Amino acid sequence: MSETHPTESRSHRHRKHSPSAGAYYFCDVLTEATLYAMVVLTPWLFGSAERWAVWTMNSCAYLLGALLIAKLIMRRFAHLRPYRWDFHQESRGSKNVVRALGWSTIALLLYILIGAVNARATFHRGTYELEYHDHIPWLPHSYDKAASFYWFWTFLGLAFVFWSLWEWLPGKSIHEVKQERKQDDPLATLGLKRPIVPERLKRLLWVISINGALVALVSILQLINGSEKLLWTFESKWSRAGQISFGPYPYRGNAAQYFNLVWPIAFGLWWTTRQALLSQAKRTLKLRDGPHTVLLPAFVLVAAAPIISLSTGGAFIAVLLFGILVAALSFQKQVGPRIKAVLLLSFAATLAIGLYVAGPNLMNRFDSLEIAALGGRSEIRENAQKIVDDFPLYGTGAGSFSAMYSLYRASYDQPWHGYLHNDWLQTRVSLGWVGFALCLVPLGLILARWWVPGGLIARVDMLGPIWIALAGCMIHATFDFPFQIYSLLFLFTVYSAILFSLSRRMPEQS
Repeated sequence: MSETHPTESRSHRHRKHSPSAGAYYFCDVLTEATLYAMVVLTPWLFGSAERWAVWTMNSCAYLLGALLIAKLIMRRFAHLRPYRWDFHQESRGSKNVVRALGWSTIALLLYILIGAVNARATFHRGTYELEYHDHIPWLPHSYDKAASFYWFWTFLGLAFVFWSLWEWLPGKSIHEVKQERKQDDPLATLGLKRPIVPERLKRLLWVISINGALVALVSILQLINGSEKLLWTFESKWSRAGQISFGPYPYRGNAAQYFNLVWPIAFGLWWTTRQALLSQAKRTLKLRDGPHTVLLPAFVLVAAAPIISLSTGGAFIAVLLFGILVAALSFQKQVGPRIKAVLLLSFAATLAIGLYVAGPNLMNRFDSLEIAALGGRSEIRENAQKIVDDFPLYGTGAGSFSAMYSLYRASYDQPWHGYLHNDWLQTRVSLGWVGFALCLVPLGLILARWWVPGGLIARVDMLGPIWIALAGCMIHATFDFPFQIYSLLFLFTVYSAILFSLSRRMPEQS
């Protein structure tokens, strides 16, 4: 939540709140509530893998977009200026990066929209036939018009999520504003004294961590119970086809990807909160001091879930991320002997829980190396590479992989797959090299944002867990399809918006 004032004046002691300020405050509160609702619901709605769940989340995303536009209009025409951590810290470089990402977002959305409007064909799923249309060949065009429009509306919603979160996150909470008002130093009100973890960011990460722990707990209980129905209620088509689900996710690989996105955040939040308490207390802090201690068992539970899910890829990524995290912490001077002991015990508990619940079955899967499954994936990629060779520039249109794959099977005896199990290659199939480049540009800007000063100031140990989580997801995308599942793509978008809000401290000016 935030407070606003209606003028550009620097007099912070005597401000009168206008009706516009109250409306802005309402929009800010509703933005926060909607963001939390989406974070919580996306995994519980069966991973948001069904279209009804995606459209539910899209509706929430469009609400975020409307709130964002309303707030920007009020700030522009009612001269409202909310309390924010990033005011007075903007630099020319940060403004240029924001503009570049804004234009690249618009370019990607227009690219997908042009392909849908200029569709070469419509794929009829009832008859499994392509109905061809007149189109402009030198423009992007899709071979599955309905699917391309579906992904356009989905990406538009995710764009609203990204920019709404980016605008909301640097705002100061009521508690932070009150703390500044108590200080006599006038510079404090200019936002020059910053917490290690701003309150809004802390609350968002708490919601992600605790919700992830609850999803992990329910998923493990469901596996122990032996139920193949999602959350004991819904039987997915994948379960009926012999695929093993995990918790609310129809496909255990997607469940493992979700947990590998969450547990680094739970650990990072514990670490940064502890560092913040140490800096405030200026004394030795006991391990049990503070509510953040609950994050350690939550971290252990969520980190064990990818192993328990029996996803070989998820278990591999979890162990890989463990190694990266341990290596990163070894360079931290603040890590004393007691903290190292706690971390080692946490990692040991994670492996012990995972191996105890799913050890024998997981070892069998690693021993077999899923030769049949891997062979099937090799077959999918060989067929997909033919599509890339035939449509290198523009691809076949967003969301069109399933429709086009049926035409490129070597024989009708081969299965008809809806996912490529390699999101990087599937992006090239759908969007071509032009669309693939339009995806890489925003990703590069987001990952490089921290080095450009002029945003919400953050330390490396705050960004590290987010980088690790995103890296694990991008590695997993080389042999699975996390970016085709809304809940995973949504969480990836949330982390990207957080990264784009954070930057290093501006250099001192002489």
